[in-house]
Amino acid sequence: MQSQLGSARSLLTAAVLGVMLPVTGAFAETSATISASNMYLYRGVNLSAASPQIAGSLDYAHNSGLYAGIWGSSEGATGSPEYDLYAGYSVELGGISLDANITDYNYPETTGAEKLGDFSELILSAGYTQDKMGAELKIVDGLGSATAGTGGYYYTALTGSYDKVSLTWGSYAVDEQSPLPEYQHIDIGFAFNDEVSFTVSTITDDDDGAIAEDDTLFAVTWTKTFEM
Repeated sequence: MQSQLGSARSLLTAAVLGVMLPVTGAFAETSATISASNMYLYRGVNLSAASPQIAGSLDYAHNSGLYAGIWGSSEGATGSPEYDLYAGYSVELGGISLDANITDYNYPETTGAEKLGDFSELILSAGYTQDKMGAELKIVDGLGSATAGTGGYYYTALTGSYDKVSLTWGSYAVDEQSPLPEYQHIDIGFAFNDEVSFTVSTITDDDDGAIAEDDTLFAVTWTKTFEM
């Protein structure tokens, strides 16, 4: 596991350095987002309990397909504020899009020995879009570490969309050493416009009863993007 973590850190570092090479404005884009929601809805679970969420990101993309960014939230899975570092590569071939990135999750107000790389994931996705219809398959490998104690896990999500409506099925699978819950969820999304969206989410399979809040969730999110 430690060698896997070391490889993940090396990939993350290499990708970040790759996208931060000096380029002119014609070859790169920098953007920022700010968002607000009544909850932190993440893979079928409300991570902010009764609190709303404020989040934002700063992103850098090179025309080669390499990109990197940082995303921050007022509250994360541990109750601490959260910031995520990510770097990856994306390409579009006709209507097919491919993306691979490593995302590292950080919770600065938690106690313990959390370090860069303790909570990280390798995320692969493939999507297809034609007219108003779209589909995406996402596969996540939770790299974990002995320090974090998360064990190994995989998350798979399949999304289909038509116009402004989307349907997502997501599933967690964990190894025997992982204390993380194993469950499935379904999300139904509606994009009212470019800034406001609605999501209804419900847990469909939680055999271990590990998800404390299994009621149907309703999230309203406002997002604004700024090109820089």
